[in-house]
Amino acid sequence: MTSDYVRSVFISYATKDKERAFEICSYLEALGHSCWIAPRDIQTGKDYAEEIICGIEKSRCFVLILSAAANASLFVKREVERAVSKGKPVFPVRVEDVLPAPALEFHLASLQFLDAWSGVLKTHIEQLSRDITEKADFLVSPAAQQPALPFWKQRVVGGSAITVVAAIIAVLWVNMFHQPSPVIIPVQTQPSATSVKPSSHSESKKSDARVQEVSCRKGEGSTLRCSLGESKRIKIRSATGDELFFENGSGSTEEQSRNFSKQTFVAWPGPGATAQLSLSDGSWAPAQPLPSLVDKPAAALIRQDEPQKPPLAYTIYKQADWIFLFFAPWDVQDVEWAVDAKGYIRAEPMPWQRLMGGPYWIKAADSAVTNLSVRWRKAGEQWSAPANYSFDSVALRKAVAASLADPAKQISCRRRQSKSALTICKAAQGFALGELFKELRWGADAKSLADVSTYDFSEFSEKMLAKLPPRPTCNDREAGCVDSKNKAGHARGMLETELRTIKSQLVAWTHAGEDYRSDFLVTDELMDEVFFKAIPRGGGEAVVARIPVASR
Repeated sequence: MTSDYVRSVFISYATKDKERAFEICSYLEALGHSCWIAPRDIQTGKDYAEEIICGIEKSRCFVLILSAAANASLFVKREVERAVSKGKPVFPVRVEDVLPAPALEFHLASLQFLDAWSGVLKTHIEQLSRDITEKADFLVSPAAQQPALPFWKQRVVGGSAITVVAAIIAVLWVNMFHQPSPVIIPVQTQPSATSVKPSSHSESKKSDARVQEVSCRKGEGSTLRCSLGESKRIKIRSATGDELFFENGSGSTEEQSRNFSKQTFVAWPGPGATAQLSLSDGSWAPAQPLPSLVDKPAAALIRQDEPQKPPLAYTIYKQADWIFLFFAPWDVQDVEWAVDAKGYIRAEPMPWQRLMGGPYWIKAADSAVTNLSVRWRKAGEQWSAPANYSFDSVALRKAVAASLADPAKQISCRRRQSKSALTICKAAQGFALGELFKELRWGADAKSLADVSTYDFSEFSEKMLAKLPPRPTCNDREAGCVDSKNKAGHARGMLETELRTIKSQLVAWTHAGEDYRSDFLVTDELMDEVFFKAIPRGGGEAVVARIPVASR
């Protein structure tokens, strides 16, 4: 059987992702987590399946390496089912831009994914390490560290069989709806209607204020999903003073609340944002900080000229996909939108939204849009009167871009070990660099930086080819002449092929990150670090970043 001590992490992966899984394992172990991963931790001569089950039982949490191969793997599906049934916190890490297959979605729908298919893997795993430490390592009590035997192997000591069956059903029920530990924001609110009436004025003042816990978890993109308890509304305020009001249940339906507790989806307007709950007397509880979303764009809040109007925000999602987020009222089934109230278009919910809830995403193709009309309806009801929104789309886009304008997070560089040792830099997060930066300069040190716009791959290719030894001019009848010519021609052909491959993945820096092509700079200098100086498109001072060059 496997080693008896409790591990921090069980890593589940498909065979095709073995190299990436072991790389993630090495990063986690370097950060102090003890990992269980097959086949490394399976003892020789032991039953493979039994060792897997024991590995899951003796790990505090479960990390799933999610990819197309994992979606197709029967073994991954079984491992996830075992982890969920045993109440292990599950952390899905997407190494490809895929959604979970239905068999996995059943277990993962309520969880926040860590997107690690782009950018610096080590940075993503450092975030995973923090999440594990926060949500898993401190949730396991000493008594819970010893794995429980399956119920068919347990001996009943005292009590009746009915008690045992009831306990089993209770455990399965809790595990079925297990969710990660939320970030708690304590806020002050009024006492409930059942509070005992105080006997004095001073006691009354004390009992009027009790702490209600409102929890907010990461949602998809630039959103949070919060539980408001008995409060009817929540007010979100950005660090710059913009405000939006969200009704309890915004973005959720009755059907979704049967699968999960009632949630209120809100926009995340960036670091420094605060939240306030409404009180029964119409006032607001003291402001409390909202949790920050690491490496996520902020959502620009669009002003509500009427407090009852559903909230609307603007943000960017992945590859230059600019979207409006419409937070529909509770239990809304359909949403339509139009520009200038002409030609309404149905707003389709995202794939996970049908199960979990969340804002409707409105993709207005014209970046110069200055107004939207949105209407909605509940099941069996007529369309609402349209809500009209006016805004400066250019200012909104600049505000969102400013929240991402850190070259240290948006750019990564790697060393290509092939026939030619090259340093290649790319857009790391899937956001088009031209949307974030107005100007970008680079160099081997911070003092001498060149404009990336002047980079010419054709000149670089000619420079690389010029380094090759010239083709011999000897007579073919001379000994070794033909071989020398063939070797020179082969070397040139190999380099030309390599350069064509690199060029096919290379784009201008302003377009890097718009699609699968993210490389924008190649140099034959073997650098340990590359310096970039960027001027944010949203305004502000230039930012200088030192980007370490990864060895892979």
